[in-house]
Amino acid sequence: MFEALVEMKRAYWSEANGRYGRPGGELGFPNELITHFSKLQNGVLASPIADLRESQGIKTRDDLARCEQFISELENQSIMPGA
Repeated sequence: MFEALVEMKRAYWSEANGRYGRPGGELGFPNELITHFSKLQNGVLASPIADLRESQGIKTRDDLARCEQFISELENQSIMPGA
């Protein structure tokens, strides 16, 4: 994985701009790694996430609030009878 990150930095990092030449100027980890590994001979195995809420990213305050809501919902589900 370290070698893949080094290769992606070499390919996408813009020293002049001080950021990655990707949407938003960042390297979307782990999505970029999955894309990288899928191009290799041995590929990559991906598994679906059990609950879509667990895939929520955190980049803004609104995202953080959404994550807090999801955590609360998931906690309430785990203490409910039959959950």
